[in-house]
Amino acid sequence: MWDNHKLQDEVGKVTGTDAYKKQLLLETDLSIKRISFELIQKASLVDEDD
Repeated sequence: MWDNHKLQDEVGKVTGTDAYKKQLLLETDLSIKRISFELIQKASLVDEDD
């Protein structure tokens, strides 16, 4: 994710999208975050066992 002029990793489970607001809903250990599609630089699958 591109945030404050640097790349930042976010790890969690994608629980949905909001097409109207152009956001991804990401459930992390602490909360559900709404991430703007514009900020996403790269996404990948991570095995839960890793």
